[in-house]
Amino acid sequence: MRENLSEALNGRKSEYLSIGIADTEKGHNAFYVPWDHTSNAMNMKIPDVYITKDELSDESVMRRIKEFKVIGCYIDIPLDDYEFLKEFPYIRDLNILRGENVTDLAFLRELKQCRMLYMENVTARDLKPILTAKHETKGQGIFDNPYVCVGLYDCKIGDISGFDDLELFFSEFIVWNPKERNEKNRWRKMCGGKVRYYEIK
Repeated sequence: MRENLSEALNGRKSEYLSIGIADTEKGHNAFYVPWDHTSNAMNMKIPDVYITKDELSDESVMRRIKEFKVIGCYIDIPLDDYEFLKEFPYIRDLNILRGENVTDLAFLRELKQCRMLYMENVTARDLKPILTAKHETKGQGIFDNPYVCVGLYDCKIGDISGFDDLELFFSEFIVWNPKERNEKNRWRKMCGGKVRYYEIK
C-alpha cells in the first residue's frame, strides 16, 4: 500500500469513509451535482481518499478500506467489474461515471442503504435490482428506503415496466438522453417528488 494512502486511512478517527476511484491517486477537484433538492445534494460527500483501478485488486488496500463503513463511492473511470461494490453495504451515495462497461446491475440489489444513485453511459437490460431492493425494504420507513434519488445520464435501459408500481416513490428521478433517442413518453410513468426528463443536444 502506498504511503500517503496508508497515512490517510490510519489517521482517520471516523468509522465512516468516502472513496473515489480515478486514474490517479489525486482524483478530481470538482464534482457534478445532479440533484435539484438541496437536502439531497448536501448528502453527497467529497472522497476522503482516492484509489486507482490497480489498487482495487490490491488485497492490502481493500482489506484496510473494508475496516471502515464506506458511505460514498465516486467512480470516475470505466472499470472491468463492479461486483466489488457488494462488499460495501453501507454505501449511501454511488456515482458511476463512464459506465460503458456496466451491463449487469445485479450488484445494486445488495446496496439497500444506497439512497442516491447516479450513472452515466450504462447499458442494462432493466432496473430490476433497484426495484427489488426497494420492495425488500418496503415498510421500514422513508429514511430507510433505498434509491430515493436516481439519475441516469445517457443510459440505455431495456425494460422499465416494473415502474408501473405507483407505490414506489422517488424524491428525484432524472433522465438525460440524447435528443435523437426520443424517450420522453417512455419515462413519463415515473412517479415522485421531482421527475424530470432532459434532452441532451
